[in-house]
Amino acid sequence: MSGTSEKLMELAQRGDQEAFERLIEPHRDKLRSWLTHTLGDREEALDAEAEVLLRCWTSLKSFKGGSEPGTWIFAICKNVLKERYRLRDRDRRLRERLGLEHGLRPFELGPEDLLLSRTSQRKQTIVAALDSIPERQRRIVMLRVFSGRSLKEAGEELGVTPDAAKMLYFRAVRSLRAELKKRGALDD
Repeated sequence: MSGTSEKLMELAQRGDQEAFERLIEPHRDKLRSWLTHTLGDREEALDAEAEVLLRCWTSLKSFKGGSEPGTWIFAICKNVLKERYRLRDRDRRLRERLGLEHGLRPFELGPEDLLLSRTSQRKQTIVAALDSIPERQRRIVMLRVFSGRSLKEAGEELGVTPDAAKMLYFRAVRSLRAELKKRGALDD
């Protein structure tokens, strides 16, 4: 690792966000391009990029210096993509089991899409699950699903940054899935 990268990494590991940005910046265009090409959708690539960068930030302390920052970033990116592909496959199977419309965008399918299903019992289960998650999580799901707002727009309405909105939505979907599993509406 070059001296500059090493110094930036040390500063970033101590919580210096500007150093983190300077460490990431030389790799950002390549990362975005690769994600866009690999995922085939610019919006999905931007979401994946935010997830990669968030994971980089949260795992800074585990970086041991045995590789270049770019290698480390792309290793994290590879893991994010593996998880997205796994979720995409699981969501496809879920759509098939529920008989939902094809044509939903990958990763748009979540527990909230069960609301589109035809059975009133299932809808009641989902409403109960929505009611059981924390208020802010419920609000972001409602803004995304029922109002059709982007994460950025939902974040603005809730008074949080786009990155915080993404994390809040991720947590909301995770909480909602856990509630639906408890109620027997979702399988693993």
